[in-house]
Amino acid sequence: MKNTVILGVGNLLFKDDSIGVRVLQELEKELLPKSITLIEGGAGGLDLLNFFIDYASVIVIDAIAAGNSPGTLYHFSADTLMTVPGARLSLHDLRLLEVYHLSRLLGSHSRVIIIGIEPAETGFGLELSPEVSAKIPELVRLVKAELLPGEEWTGLNHLLRV
Repeated sequence: MKNTVILGVGNLLFKDDSIGVRVLQELEKELLPKSITLIEGGAGGLDLLNFFIDYASVIVIDAIAAGNSPGTLYHFSADTLMTVPGARLSLHDLRLLEVYHLSRLLGSHSRVIIIGIEPAETGFGLELSPEVSAKIPELVRLVKAELLPGEEWTGLNHLLRV
């Protein structure tokens, strides 16, 4: 089983929905442990199922429309979210929680952490809203805080696209 994957979910053409990909682009500039894999997960869905099965630890970065103020940060485990009735995790068609649940049915025991932000604007456009853009450094910090200690820090990571 591979160590850790960071999945940035979102669409670069839809403003704040692109936050997962934008955070990955920032992480790509960092010196991260060589055991970390960065994956641009697009709009999510079943294409991401193998990552939930193949990796011991999965960190998902996404826009999460939960009805709070734009720029609100979210940071929790998928196991915790599964206990909330009717919880939504993503703006995308096949919600990541459904993919997570399916991975559990298939025997996965991956540690899954969700890091997200409440979007302000998700319509067509290439720019992030000011509320979301200002939080990128904090999102990067949250992701880095989740990485396993004791890793060997070498070279730049390369962003893979699903």
